[in-house]
Amino acid sequence: MEPLFLIKLIAAILVVLTISILEERVGPKIAGFFLGFPTGTAITLFFFGLELGPKFAAESAVFNIIGVLALQTFVYLYYIGTLKFRKGSIIFSSLISIIGFLAMAYFIKQLNFTLWSSLILALVSIPLFSHFFEKVRNIKIKKRVKLGAKVLLFRALLSALIIVSVIHIAELIGPRWAGLLSSFPLTVFPVLLIVHCTYGAKEVDSLIKNAPTGWGSKTFYALAVGLTYPIYGIYWGTLIAYLIAVTYSLLYIRGMNKTA
Repeated sequence: MEPLFLIKLIAAILVVLTISILEERVGPKIAGFFLGFPTGTAITLFFFGLELGPKFAAESAVFNIIGVLALQTFVYLYYIGTLKFRKGSIIFSSLISIIGFLAMAYFIKQLNFTLWSSLILALVSIPLFSHFFEKVRNIKIKKRVKLGAKVLLFRALLSALIIVSVIHIAELIGPRWAGLLSSFPLTVFPVLLIVHCTYGAKEVDSLIKNAPTGWGSKTFYALAVGLTYPIYGIYWGTLIAYLIAVTYSLLYIRGMNKTA
């Protein structure tokens, strides 16, 4: 296994494990926020830049931004699956959400977007999708499973299976599809499966309800990558992108506290 791929895999698995533990220990609001934070996006775009060049990563970032529509479609359909299917809801929720993501990604691929038109459409779509989850209750997990070696191993293997599949597919295609697939819920999907498998539909819906709070930071992160990677390179560009994402997040949290 190549060292870069191993680093990529370990980083993504650690993110998934951390968010799943936050959901159990802190609650859906904080976990949901970090679920939407640019974790999978940052990992994917950084390694695109490292392996395929800053220009490739920057072009992919444009479609990563507009790809938030496909991401939101995925999450919304997963939520619908938990409502419509009582038996086998994990399988059906997963299937319809993946199909929905690919269908939306294919539709987006047919259109031409600039960095700025992608940004505007993405930012407009976030509050619209958030509206769909208004009636979902925030449920804090009370009876947590013990985080033994078997539990952590299961979560790590589940995450690895999804992450390896998506990363390998993305590396075989051009920047448009790669950018769209970089918006695939690389870390979100494993977290949803872990919470759904371990606790149930209501708990995973509560997590989904709070995910849109972090999507703005993901969008601005990708915007910063598109602007900075060709000029400053992937390392400085990544630092700048994270600073912008964190600044947005702090301002968002401050605004929410004032309105609460």
